[in-house]
Amino acid sequence: MHDPRGDTKTLESYIADRNAAFRLSYTPPGSSEGNMLYETVFPIVIKPFEGDWYDASNIYRQWALPNADWTKKGRLADRTNIPQWTYNLTTWFMDPLPSTGTLSEMKQITERLGLGKDYIGVHLYNWDLLGRE
Repeated sequence: MHDPRGDTKTLESYIADRNAAFRLSYTPPGSSEGNMLYETVFPIVIKPFEGDWYDASNIYRQWALPNADWTKKGRLADRTNIPQWTYNLTTWFMDPLPSTGTLSEMKQITERLGLGKDYIGVHLYNWDLLGRE
C-alpha cells in the first residue's frame, strides 16, 4: 500500500499444496469510532516478484524513500534531530496488552543484564484496545 502516513495495515499470505491466498486489511484513522465508510486516498499495489522478505523490502523502499512522510526528513545517519538514546538501544521487548506481569519480568531481565534505561525499547501491542489511539 502506498500510504504516505503509515497507518495500520495487515498483510497476510497463505500457501498450502497447490492453493494460495492473500489478505490485506487497512485500519483507517478514526475507525474505532464505529460505523463509517472510508475510501483509501492512496493506491494499493500488488507486484509479483521472485525473492524473499529482503527483496520485497527493497521494492517497497524504492517507493517509500521519496514518498512516505516518515522518510522525507532524510536519512537517519544524516539528521541532527534524532535523540542519542535511539542509537544506544540494544534490546527490544514486545508486550501484548493487557499484560499479566510481563512488565515486571522486563525489569528483572533489564537489571540482570545491567541495561540502563537508554538501552531498552518496549513495543506494546493492543494498546489501542484501551480506548486510546
